[in-house]
Amino acid sequence: MVHRRRDGARPCRPRRARRPRAGPAERPPPSRRHRARGHEVIDEQGVEVAPEHFARAVARAADGRHRLAALFGVPDRDALRLVAVVAGAEQLSFVSSRLDPAVSSYPTVTALVPSADWYERQLHDLYGITADGHPDLDPLVLPRAAGTPAPRPGPGGTSAPLTRSTAPLPALVHGEGMFTIPYGPVRSGVFEAVEYVVETPGEDIPRVQTRVHYKHRGVDAAFCGR
Repeated sequence: MVHRRRDGARPCRPRRARRPRAGPAERPPPSRRHRARGHEVIDEQGVEVAPEHFARAVARAADGRHRLAALFGVPDRDALRLVAVVAGAEQLSFVSSRLDPAVSSYPTVTALVPSADWYERQLHDLYGITADGHPDLDPLVLPRAAGTPAPRPGPGGTSAPLTRSTAPLPALVHGEGMFTIPYGPVRSGVFEAVEYVVETPGEDIPRVQTRVHYKHRGVDAAFCGR
C-alpha cells in the first residue's frame, strides 16, 4: 500500500523488516555443502551394499526421477571400492560396495542401467574388475597387449608395468560390399586422440567401434589417497 503525504512530497512505501540472519547452529555444516548442476546440495544420502547387490541398488536409486551421474573405483589399500553417484534435481546420492582383494567380479550394472556401459569398461581396463554379464568389455581407455596382467589396486596405488596394445581394432561385420574406415587415434581436428573404426557398405553404418585411450596418462591414480 502506498501512503500519500499531505505536504505534496513524493509518496513512499513502508520498509519491510529484514529477516534475521541464520546463526551458526542453523547453517548446514560446510562439509555437507556442494554444488551440482547449479544447485546447492545440502544433504547427501549414501548406502553401502555387498557386491552381489550393487547393481540392483544402483538401479533402484536411478529411478525415473534420478539418473546415474558417475561410476568409478576408489583404491582402498589392496581392495577396491565401487562408487555410483546418482543425481536428482538438487541432491546427490551414493551407492558403494567394497570388493575385497580376492573378489575380481560383480554383477554388471549395465544390464539394468545402460548408461553404466562405458564406466564398467573403464573399471575393467584400470583395475581388472569384471562386470559379469556386460555385453562388451572391449578396452576403452587402456588396451593391454596380449599377456599383460590386468592392473589391480595396491599399496600406494602402484601396479605392475603395463604394455599397451598397438593392434588396430578388428573388423567384425562381414558381407558383400562391406569395407572398413579407420580414424585416429593420431588425427587432426575433432577426431584427435580418439580411435574410430567405421564398418559400412556405403550409406548405412551397421557398426562403429570407439576407443578414447590415446591420451590416457593415469593421472587420476596419482591423486588416490591425497
